[in-house]
This record gives sequence, C-alpha cells and structure tokens, in this order.
Amino acid sequence: MKKLGWMFIALLAAAPLDGRANSEELKEADVPRPVLEAFKKEYPNGKATSYEREQEEKGVVYEIKLTADGKNLQVEFDAAGKLLEKEEVLLSLEEAPPAVKSAFQGSKYSGWTIKKVKHVMVPKPEGYSIGLFNGSAKVKLLFDAQGKLLKEKVK
Repeated sequence: MKKLGWMFIALLAAAPLDGRANSEELKEADVPRPVLEAFKKEYPNGKATSYEREQEEKGVVYEIKLTADGKNLQVEFDAAGKLLEKEEVLLSLEEAPPAVKSAFQGSKYSGWTIKKVKHVMVPKPEGYSIGLFNGSAKVKLLFDAQGKLLKEKVK
C-alpha cells in the first residue's frame, strides 16, 4: 500500500502545473533544422534557455525561450521555420505603457493576481498581454499600447 501511495505522489509531481498538458521539453538536437535556422537568423546573438514542442489549436509549434540584448523573449515557429509569435516577457505591469497600466487598473480584473505580462510583437496587432488568475479562474487580456482592450480570453 505504501508503494502505491508513493507512486501516486510521483505522478502528481510529474504533472504539469501550468495547464500545458500537450507540451514537451526538447533538447536543441530534437528541434527541427528549419526552426533552428530561422531562430538563429532572427536572433544571431540570442541565447536559447529552453525548447518546447507544443500541440496547439493551430497545430504543432516549437517555442524557444531566450535572452537577447538584455531581454527575456519567447518565440514560436512552425515546423517549417515560419515565425508565429514573438513576445518579450516583462518583469511587471510597471514596464508596460502607462495607458495599458491605467486601463488594466480600471478593468473588472484589477483585483486579480497577475501571473505574467508580455509585450506581444508578432502576430499583429502588437500589444500587451496580461495573464491573470483568481482562485481557479484564469483570464488573458490583450491591450494595445493606447490601453484599448483588444481581446479577453477566459480559460
């Protein structure tokens, strides 16, 4: 019986905590060549910190987290090396434009906990993504630089 209990604990520990059950960490050698070539062309001085393969609604994508020019970035490519997403991970809402901060503070989500703030550069429209949670409820908001709410995604 103790053995079953430890196996259950091990399974819980291995489960993803961020809700991305369809993602897999990769080594650089496991990333398709077109993806690596596109990444190195886009960021010749960038230093990759992790690689993942994710199954999303749009199909399989390859996410690379990196540092370049003192910034923490996330990029996504399809298997052919086409750039799908390009985001800068911000340390806090304070790094977003004042209009974005003000719009968020005036929203119905202002009391929620901020999980992550990103400057979304690709795809267009460019904007600022704010990931939030309140208990088990999750929301992602996308504002333009002037503070206009472009998208609200409840998870």
